Amino acid sequence: MLITGAGKPLRNVWGTSATDVYVGGLFNLTIIHYDGQEWSTVTSDPDESWPVVTDIWGSSPVNIFASGTKGIIKQFNGNEWHTLSVANENLHSIWGSSSENVFAVGDRGTIFHYDGDEWYQMEQPTNEHLSSIWGSSDTNIFIVGDNGIILHYEGE
Repeated sequence: MLITGAGKPLRNVWGTSATDVYVGGLFNLTIIHYDGQEWSTVTSDPDESWPVVTDIWGSSPVNIFASGTKGIIKQFNGNEWHTLSVANENLHSIWGSSSENVFAVGDRGTIFHYDGDEWYQMEQPTNEHLSSIWGSSDTNIFIVGDNGIILHYEGE
């Protein structure tokens, strides 16, 4: 079955159920939402300089994060999206084990961690571009990137 939504290139998808799905696009902060019946644009800001939503992850329908180019992360609280600028580098992937343990990775080995209160930059074990992050828990996280780099984070 083909379902069409934004009419723009789309890059990533995340959801909590078949009636709560978010998709990120390539232009003007495009994030669209599917409620099980129809697609609607939930954020698109042509005045803001963030052309690519690179990844979306959330811990619940009222705590969703979207990473993007130019080091920007957006957070959705169930009512509206708030912009958080956390890095000088493009961010390519975002993942968390809970609403108080979220990671974002990007260019030049950039790794950011959110502890529920604030984002802070972690030690950079490489200068390679990091493209994806996934974990099974807050103490078992894998990050991959250019030139075959694989990082394994086992907590602090």
